[in-house]
Amino acid sequence: MNINFKSLLCAISEALDYVEGSLTGATHNHAKRVAYMSAMIGKKAGLTDSDLADLSACALLHDNALTEYIHNERDAGINVVVHPNQMTLGSHCSIGERNVSAMPFYSRIKDVILYHHERPDGKGPFGKTSGDIPLYSRIIHLADLADIGFPPEKYGDGSGEEMRSFIRKFENVYFDSVSVGLFSSCIDDGIIMNLKNNDVVKLLDSVFPEKKYVYEKEEIINIATIFAKIIDYKSAFTSTHSIGIAQKALRMAQYYGWDDETQAEFYLAGALHDIGKLAVETDILEKPAKLTDGEYKRMQFHAYATWEMLHKIEGFEQITEWASYHHEKLDGTGYPFGKTADELSHKARLMACLDIYQALTESRPYRKGVTHEKAVKFLSKQAELGKLDRSCVEDVAACFGRSVS
Repeated sequence: MNINFKSLLCAISEALDYVEGSLTGATHNHAKRVAYMSAMIGKKAGLTDSDLADLSACALLHDNALTEYIHNERDAGINVVVHPNQMTLGSHCSIGERNVSAMPFYSRIKDVILYHHERPDGKGPFGKTSGDIPLYSRIIHLADLADIGFPPEKYGDGSGEEMRSFIRKFENVYFDSVSVGLFSSCIDDGIIMNLKNNDVVKLLDSVFPEKKYVYEKEEIINIATIFAKIIDYKSAFTSTHSIGIAQKALRMAQYYGWDDETQAEFYLAGALHDIGKLAVETDILEKPAKLTDGEYKRMQFHAYATWEMLHKIEGFEQITEWASYHHEKLDGTGYPFGKTADELSHKARLMACLDIYQALTESRPYRKGVTHEKAVKFLSKQAELGKLDRSCVEDVAACFGRSVS
């Protein structure tokens, strides 16, 4: 399967920006700006194009562990969203390193994410000093804090000098001298004005060009599984939902006898179908009472957000459809687009059935999952009402249990 890996990483980073924003106040496109600044620093350091691509990919994923980390801390009775000063950066970095280690590009490097919060004065989470911290980690750390401290909405004519003063002030404390010198040179070249006056996506394209890579089925499944877990950790209420959908999507694809590439694509669509939930507040996702009209509309927004994040990826047209139409109904009463039967492909209809089936059969903190028979009965009723595809319901029933009578 051909995948534009950079575009996929950008979509994931965009989703993670919403999570980081709740913790640090980082603004939209934070990860893309960090990636661009990191790449520009890397250019000054003389990195090759291949190295710059690896550095940019790491920067886009530098906070991939946030959802799992927040989830784990919450289980331990600590709400780091409310009390960000209680964050233990070492755990966050370790989880992130584990996740990104399974990415194909990461086989060429190591410890970049693990040490991206280390400080040259040795007071980082692992006590490393400059000589023991990978260059990529030092660069990403500087770009990350520079963007959080000086987001675009604060840019003025003197922003470059203000940022230079900031990094110089903390030289050899938070930032090593080499990275400070390289970034200062980038400021001289107008990096801040570039970010102020240009689309960051286009800027990132200039240093991290679009490239398609061919991945085998198992590689796609491994990558998609990482993303599914990132999404699922957003809420304890749906902590196995995306991975459950992905696994069932694969079983259905095998049931139909689809080729390996289509199986991988359908698994990927299942894994990413709820990526838009990273843009929805956890308080809404986990509200124990009935949602207000406004909250329900915000919850519904996740399906549109999934479409918004995925449709920009070249070659993802069908995957975007299968993933983001999972709440559409044949009679046009679904969301986010109100599609009708003639606008919904078989795979989009099937994903809608799988979403409901998984939601019904998985256990959540407030209830146990229902049996296969009860889930199929509910699906069948929805088919009778003209909302779900009857043949898809029958196939789900046959694949995961017994046929509908």
